[in-house]
Amino acid sequence: MPRDFFKSKEGEAAYAELRVPYPEELYDAAYSKWTELTKRTKEKDIKRYIQSMKRYITREGEEFLVYGESVTKQDPLGNEKSFYRGNIGKYGRPVPHYEIKVNAEEGYAKEKFVSHIDRVDDCYSIPFTKENVEPLHKYTDGNTAFVIQKEDFQSGRRLSIASYEDWIDGDVIELLRFGHRASSYEKQILADEKIGKYLDHVTPQAGRVYL
Repeated sequence: MPRDFFKSKEGEAAYAELRVPYPEELYDAAYSKWTELTKRTKEKDIKRYIQSMKRYITREGEEFLVYGESVTKQDPLGNEKSFYRGNIGKYGRPVPHYEIKVNAEEGYAKEKFVSHIDRVDDCYSIPFTKENVEPLHKYTDGNTAFVIQKEDFQSGRRLSIASYEDWIDGDVIELLRFGHRASSYEKQILADEKIGKYLDHVTPQAGRVYL
C-alpha cells in the first residue's frame, strides 16, 4: 500500500538501523528527479507556498507539526518547475519480523536476521513549537488550512481552525471541542463537565463564538 508521506532522512535512518533497503515509491523518485533538475536555482528565485499546517497530537500527548508545501524552482533553461509534498514531518518506522538461520561457514552458528517487515508505524519528526512553526508562517496566506488532529479523538477527526493565532497558541482541549480558544462561557462548560456537573444549557457548537 503506498505511503502518504515522502522519503526523509528519518525514514531512511529507521530502515538503515535494520540493514533493510528503503522502499522508494514512484513519487520519491519523481521528487529526486525534480530536485536534480532544479538544483541550480538561485535562492532568491525559489518560491514556497504552504497549503496546510497540522498540529498533530499523539495518544501519549506529544505534539508535532506536519505540513504540505509547494515549491517552485527553475530548470536549466529558466522554466519554472513546481513540486508538492504533503505530510512533511511524518515518516515510517518499520517493525521487523526476525527469523533464525544457520551459517555453515561459521561452524553452524545461529544468526538472527530480518526476514520481512510486519508493518510500518507512523512516526513524526518535527516537534510542535513556535521555534519550528513561526519561520514557516511567512509562506502561508489566507487560503492555508490550519488543522488540529488528535490520534485518539473521535477516531482521529481533523478540525480546521480559522485563526492562526488560535491554532498555534490555543489549548488542545478547547480547540478540539470548539474550534477556537474558549470564551469564559465555554471555559465554564469544560470546567463543569470535568467535575460531572449537570449542564442545563446547550453545548456550543465548534466554530461558533460565545462571548
